[in-house]
Amino acid sequence: MKAQNPLNVQEPKHGIMIQQQKKLIEIVNNKQVEGSKITDICFNNLKHKTQMASIDVSGVLKIWDIAQGKVIQNFKASKTWLTSVDVEKQDGKKVSCGTLDGKILIYEINQSNKKGKTFSKDKPNVELFGHSGAIQCIQFLSPQFIIAGSTDSMVSLWDLDNPQRYLALHQQHTGDVLSLHAYCGDSNIFLSGSSDLTCKIWDIRVKKPVQAEFKGHESAVNTVKFLPLPSPTTFATGSDDASINLWDLRMKDPVAQFQDNQYYDSIYSIAISPSGRYIFAASENSRLKIFDTLGDLDIMCNLELGLQQNDGMIRSIDISADGYAIGMALGSKGNHKDLLIIM
Repeated sequence: MKAQNPLNVQEPKHGIMIQQQKKLIEIVNNKQVEGSKITDICFNNLKHKTQMASIDVSGVLKIWDIAQGKVIQNFKASKTWLTSVDVEKQDGKKVSCGTLDGKILIYEINQSNKKGKTFSKDKPNVELFGHSGAIQCIQFLSPQFIIAGSTDSMVSLWDLDNPQRYLALHQQHTGDVLSLHAYCGDSNIFLSGSSDLTCKIWDIRVKKPVQAEFKGHESAVNTVKFLPLPSPTTFATGSDDASINLWDLRMKDPVAQFQDNQYYDSIYSIAISPSGRYIFAASENSRLKIFDTLGDLDIMCNLELGLQQNDGMIRSIDISADGYAIGMALGSKGNHKDLLIIM
């Protein structure tokens, strides 16, 4: 019996809330975005639940209102590629992006001038320097603290109230640091994933911040995510080995491994439903994969995105704070969408 599509499932309370597979926004390769492929996206917090940040290879940072289907703020942030973006979730008034030349840029959003009009400026409010390689991932720990990972194998910690120099620069990985994810229940704790095939959990309060290392993938760990509360000890990792591992901090080995046995595609990014039950995986080959953590270990379904097979990868995926929308950055090769929102 074919499994039911989770996008049409309504779970009580904190479950999946997406009721329809409706394409809300499609940005196609026209004059506005031609040559400016979107590299990463990130939704804002529950207060600003319809806002999403996107970055692209031309160095432009955009803040979208997906309910209105338009850009509300636009920043020409860099002359080089923007590689990673994150929105500070506590206040929803800061966004950070990393660059190919190792910079970390912080912008203020949802700010108004005296006339009540939202304003934009291209110059960042804060610019951080400290990495010798490209920034691969960024995460706010709080409105004051931010972390970044780079191709120089370093993880840096910054105090935005004193941004002249990093608080700490750690080389605990032996390969590129590809992904970071902060724990929503404690701003001192975060995960990192690397091309050295490992995932590590950190606590910035102690002298030796790496508390544990997890090995279980056969290739680079591209993405790491804690499951939402009340599952504080559980997290997921996605890899170039085409698998998603589910971990418990109290155990050395994965508690489960999910894989699409039909299509062996690298997993670049994952998003997890508010209930923690469904894992949405962005793959190498234009497929949005959906796994049920309470079901079989095989894929639950592939969501049709209107792309041709082999047309390109899904670079990044994120789910809105209320669970009503999924955003995807599509690394398409042809005359197709660069950004797709489904609700």
